[in-house]
Amino acid sequence: MEKLTFSTNWNGKLWADCFTTIRLYNPNKYKIGEKFEIWLKKDFMHKAIVLDVKKLKMSELNNWICALDTGYNLAETQNVLKTMYKDNEELKKTGDLTLSYVLLKKLKG
Repeated sequence: MEKLTFSTNWNGKLWADCFTTIRLYNPNKYKIGEKFEIWLKKDFMHKAIVLDVKKLKMSELNNWICALDTGYNLAETQNVLKTMYKDNEELKKTGDLTLSYVLLKKLKG
């Protein structure tokens, strides 16, 4: 089972039964039914399954998505993404990123 590591428990989401993550678009990694071990830095939190994935551009994010996912507003979330992915070629070329908005559900047991 692949690890999905978080540097921060944005908005306390890793304690919820269902939570989201915004990642660089990767249809081979983020797909419905895929299971992950969820890690916060070096600490194992739980296992989770992907319920849904939406492909979107960073420019398509809105305050609803950002507030629920990160606890930040749109501009702050976009700045976080630009910092995290500063070496990404798409970002350098277009100023935008293609993202996977992933909905996960904590697995019990």
